[in-house]
Amino acid sequence: MNILDNKNTIQKYDPGRVLESTGLLSEQIKSVRASLESFSLPENYKNAKKIVLCGMGGSALGARLLKAAFFDSIKTPLEIVNDYRLSGALDSSTLYILSSYSGGTEEPLSTMEEAKRRGAKIVGLAAGGKLAELLKKNNLPVFIFDAKNNPSGQPRLGLGYAAFALWGILAKLNLIAPPDWEKILAAAKSATKKYGFQSPADDNCAKWLAKEMSGKIPVLVTHGFLNGSGHIFANQINETGKQFVARFTIPELNHHLMEGLQFPKENKKLLYFVFLESKIYPPRIRQRFEITKKVLAKNKIKFASHEITSKDAGSAITEALVFGSYASFYLAMLNKVNPAKVPWVDFFKKESGKN
Repeated sequence: MNILDNKNTIQKYDPGRVLESTGLLSEQIKSVRASLESFSLPENYKNAKKIVLCGMGGSALGARLLKAAFFDSIKTPLEIVNDYRLSGALDSSTLYILSSYSGGTEEPLSTMEEAKRRGAKIVGLAAGGKLAELLKKNNLPVFIFDAKNNPSGQPRLGLGYAAFALWGILAKLNLIAPPDWEKILAAAKSATKKYGFQSPADDNCAKWLAKEMSGKIPVLVTHGFLNGSGHIFANQINETGKQFVARFTIPELNHHLMEGLQFPKENKKLLYFVFLESKIYPPRIRQRFEITKKVLAKNKIKFASHEITSKDAGSAITEALVFGSYASFYLAMLNKVNPAKVPWVDFFKKESGKN
């Protein structure tokens, strides 16, 4: 039996219920959809001229997903801050979103008072914690989600909450097109069935890709509306699979990366390119993907392509999210590690908290 079809593998390496969380994306989305119905924001928030989200790691992934997916249609600039600092351009015309899955992330918390001083239109996004308490105390809106459908407790596996709540909030303010919930849920359910554990390795592209990436340095390649999906996939390979990964975008990589394939000579053995493709990509971009593959072949570097089949951006980013989450989980199983634990992140937090 293939190790990725063996329940004993899951029982041994996944006590933190990462596989369960991955399969609950549609339930997370349903929960957010229901909660958004009663969530309101001040009317003047609709006058925002720019959007800034401050969040770290998994708490910023939703913004990356939406910024890429709707780059050519969103009318209000969206900036992502992963720092203690605020841009000099943040002012009273800015919708400032403090995103922290746990509610305790120090970087966004540290910016709140300065954002208030500048008169920004502040809203929070969290499962609770200090962030929720502070915003409530200051009579500022905060969307608090019930994270019961993410038993792993890991923010990168709770994107059904963070990403789709953010989408719903921006839609309420007429800053972005509203989600087509039925299409999104259908895409999540279909992809879960296709890539989930119950789908055997012989018919499961996520399991196959995990095996191909094992022992290699994956290089993820995306374009346009899937660039945020590529970032999330890379994040999950790092945190869930405990494996190094690089990420590039087309057409940018065609202007420099290809010349870096020759050295070191070990590139031929170590690098493994993964192209996330879509028929929604423009013809010129699809041509670039094919030529890039030719360059890799001439340099004797292996690669694989995976097509995201959904026909609209909202469904496609949902499908890609499910695919990447499962593939990175299977990679953890092959690497024989607990995908829920993040020992080096925990070590860093402990060290940085010392006086």
